Amino acid sequence: MLEEPISVLLVDDRPEKLLALEAILADLSLHLVRATSGRDALRLLLRDEEYALILLDINMPGLDGFETAQLIRQRKSTEHTPIIFITAYQDEMFMARGYSLGAVDYILQPVMAEVLRSKVSVFVDLYRKNRLVRQQVRLQEQRASQLEKLAEASVAINAARSMEQTVATITQTAREIIGAHQGITLLYGEEATAGQPSQSFTSFSEKYGNWRGKVLRLDSITTSAVARSAVPVRMCQRELLRHEDWPMVSEMTAHGQVPPVHGMLAAPLLGKNGMSIGLIYLSDRYTGEFSAEDQSILVQLAQMGAVAIENILSAEAREANRAKDQFIAVLSHELRTPLTPVLATLSSMETDPRLPKDVLEDLSLIRRNVELEARLIDDLLDLTRISKGKVELQLAPVDAHVALRETLRICDSDAQLKELQITVALHALNHVVMADATRLQQIFWNILKNAVKFTPERGKILVTTGEGPNGELAVTVRDTGIGITPDVLPRIFSAFEQGRSSITRQFGGLGLGLAITKALVERHGGMIKAESAGHGHGTTLTLLLPVTSQRPVTADDDRHNAARVAPKNLAALRVLLAEDHPDTSRVMSRLLRQAGYVVDCTNSVAGALKLAASTRYDVLISDIGLSDGSGLDLMRQLLLQRPIYGVAISGYGMEQDVARSKAAGFEDHFTKPINFPQLLDRLTQIAGRDASRATAAE
Repeated sequence: MLEEPISVLLVDDRPEKLLALEAILADLSLHLVRATSGRDALRLLLRDEEYALILLDINMPGLDGFETAQLIRQRKSTEHTPIIFITAYQDEMFMARGYSLGAVDYILQPVMAEVLRSKVSVFVDLYRKNRLVRQQVRLQEQRASQLEKLAEASVAINAARSMEQTVATITQTAREIIGAHQGITLLYGEEATAGQPSQSFTSFSEKYGNWRGKVLRLDSITTSAVARSAVPVRMCQRELLRHEDWPMVSEMTAHGQVPPVHGMLAAPLLGKNGMSIGLIYLSDRYTGEFSAEDQSILVQLAQMGAVAIENILSAEAREANRAKDQFIAVLSHELRTPLTPVLATLSSMETDPRLPKDVLEDLSLIRRNVELEARLIDDLLDLTRISKGKVELQLAPVDAHVALRETLRICDSDAQLKELQITVALHALNHVVMADATRLQQIFWNILKNAVKFTPERGKILVTTGEGPNGELAVTVRDTGIGITPDVLPRIFSAFEQGRSSITRQFGGLGLGLAITKALVERHGGMIKAESAGHGHGTTLTLLLPVTSQRPVTADDDRHNAARVAPKNLAALRVLLAEDHPDTSRVMSRLLRQAGYVVDCTNSVAGALKLAASTRYDVLISDIGLSDGSGLDLMRQLLLQRPIYGVAISGYGMEQDVARSKAAGFEDHFTKPINFPQLLDRLTQIAGRDASRATAAE
């Protein structure tokens, strides 16, 4: 995807000077915008365009540069836009005035081309990084939302007890996750080869409310194309209008046999034998056309749905459960893989001293959310383990106040949308608990998310901490939400419990959050209780956790660990990186080289063997699934030639996956998303070991 051009505003009352500036900056591929006066510049800044930098002449008629800068700084949208003054004056008092008005630098006339290009490049690079951070925040929020809904869909589909419940869940989930007004799932009977559906299930938004419950005839573009090819089909409205079946669709719409079609996205439900047993169809996206990302999500849901449907049809329950587990493992792998380059890039950017403090804080927030997302993916692999309290915890002293504040930051955007008033009173004197930091944040997140979710607009939430009856840390979240009726209160911590069905319809979700929270709290040796005076009277959740006198691990410790790289006095390792995911390969190779290692990359087993035939490598870092084979086979073949240290990387992280890696000869197994500082630490140990051996040999 092409990068959006970066704009720089040039302000000078003399056209020849503007022309000279444009000539100097021409090779930087920037969008250079002219302003011939201070007022002209202010008019341009009122528009939606964002500028990475303003080059501002001081000596101008009317509004001079100082007055213009002062007005620019008074506008919220431009108060942080860097300004470089261009002037012939070298007087210190003159320059001091400019700095007091927010200038970041001065360039003296006559302008030296290389100096100007260098300074502009620095600010453009900082702007580009800031913009990348903002984009990653938006993408991460979207990804987290989709992940949560995919997780809920997985649980709901696995919990379904009938075909109708399963397919209805698939249909509604697909429509809501992708954001479409129409969702239809078709199941084929014995006549599947003809593409004729034997059952149909629909989910419509209010826009198509009058179509609910109607029997639909869908045997044209959707069923014919998907049934014949058993591959996804995505068409924008323009493509549909040109399709040979469009006249038939128009006729069916006119006769009330199908709702109006506005773009379409369909994915087959493929059985174990590769044959299509049905399809999921969406039309009329909320905004814009269906995208490739939408198609990928629908295919994943279709895979999940196909497995669930065949499991219900099959009498072999054990085989059905294995199929579901296998699918969830594949889904986990697909969700984990894109997180590796994101997490590695974030770890690298967090150590960049040129980035402003607020950007570093945003990067840290994104990294923590990526790590939380990775933990949620782990939950997909064994939801039963959570409900039975068999979760493995990585216990360490954790400051619960820090975790609470961080969780409040994560929930803040949702609370602001509803204009909720959140009051925080953290009065506990001892607030350090022995906990798994990620799980503790998950506990707090589930509790706070519930409060935000069930509290109406402009409601109030009070978060307090104090000392419990036996010296524990007591965390209380009190809201003015819908409350809990007496008959539901005893079951509120049960899985799939939200009270009345109308609550589920109104607020969504599956009622898993509090069940998981209770299991996690008890695994930490604590307890949780809910209190409510009834419907409309709000809810109070109280959490009690045992405290510890040990010192908690701090964010400074984490940043120190993240900044560590291989010591320069150790011999540089020669690394062979085998990874078929382009983004992961690019980011990992770049960061490994920055850490001082010699790296060669390939995306296949054949490519790795070819490189190893001519070069002696110290370490193999290999994905398990490569484009032409298995990383396990690659490791075995390389060990037959000469000793080499093996590090496996994979989206599969179950015990049996690690065991297979070790059996093939890998000494380490890193599960995606890879914690890059930990990988660098491991390579440092290998380099140190090799250096020690070399010293001993001498």
